[in-house]
Amino acid sequence: MKSISHDVEATPLDQSDPQVLISLADHYRTAAVDLYEMRLGKGLASMSPVRLCALHAIELYLSAYVVASGFPAKPLRACGHDLAVRATYAKGAGLKLRERTFDHLSELTESREYLLSRYAPSLIASASQISRVLATLKEVSEKVREHIGAT
Repeated sequence: MKSISHDVEATPLDQSDPQVLISLADHYRTAAVDLYEMRLGKGLASMSPVRLCALHAIELYLSAYVVASGFPAKPLRACGHDLAVRATYAKGAGLKLRERTFDHLSELTESREYLLSRYAPSLIASASQISRVLATLKEVSEKVREHIGAT
């Protein structure tokens, strides 16, 4: 039986180029939008998968930007799902987003929306409006793709 390595030093992020991360982020963005359209009006808990896919797409887009800027992958792995830290790295590397969007990325981390979406959808009522999460996703996606030249 083959053992599973838990070595965080050797992850696909080390070898991924920004285009690979963009492609993966695009799939999560599409999934978020599709789930949103399928679940609209069916309760807050049904928005949890939408939120989780959107947040993961944002994380991947920010990672792609930071990696494309020459930032090493190890600090990205260390920040886990912290969108505020990723946004800070991206901003430092020149990502131009509205200040309100950077603030929202920090709020998403402070309110632990990733964890709520994943493990406690019943508590999601205190989270950001899903329309705001999707708007943040749209802006991050467009700005990162514009910078990296993704097609």
